[in-house]
Amino acid sequence: MKEFRGIEAPGRLRLHEVGEIFRCSAGAAARVMLGAALACALAGSGLAAAAPVALKFLLDSLDGPPAALPASGSAGAPLVWAGLYAGALLAGRLASEARSLLFGAAEQSIIRRLSGRAFAHALALPMKQHLARSTGEMIQTLENGLQGFRLVLQHALFTLLPGLAEIVLICLLVLHFLDAAFLAVFALCAAGYALVFADGARRILRASRDVSSARIQASARLC
Repeated sequence: MKEFRGIEAPGRLRLHEVGEIFRCSAGAAARVMLGAALACALAGSGLAAAAPVALKFLLDSLDGPPAALPASGSAGAPLVWAGLYAGALLAGRLASEARSLLFGAAEQSIIRRLSGRAFAHALALPMKQHLARSTGEMIQTLENGLQGFRLVLQHALFTLLPGLAEIVLICLLVLHFLDAAFLAVFALCAAGYALVFADGARRILRASRDVSSARIQASARLC
């Protein structure tokens, strides 16, 4: 089980190694639930971008000539747009709740299988490996690895992928309803935010590694 080499020599995992761990630890049911959770996340991003558009047309229909809708009529247009706006908000909330439910079930299944594989690998290590490292150090290394894998899944499904999808949709809406100048301003702001976020993430990552090492050392002394 080369994906658990960190038990023997703790170090940094590369992205393809994380993917290999996921491939080996996610069963068919967990993959289906994660796929459904991802679909809910992308749907929520689309609805979050569509709700302001419905609100715009609602305000336009109240302030001037009603927005053109098939068979809506002059008086019914505001009600239609209001219904679409409320429906987008409701559907977005439902998609968010469904995403959390599906992700929670898939995460527990993956972590359970991953924990079993990790401990089976630890038990299969040669005796000299167990004698060279304390029990507390090995247990804490396993716990840190499981927590890190859980964070990767959470940030990918709840932050990274929905955020990227929403940014792309917002760019398309800005380009359609406004012009390229507004899109350029939005792109510059998004790029500045990405740079600040990346710098903050690097700082947090360094501190997290120090904390993880300190916890492993403390557990090694205690057990």
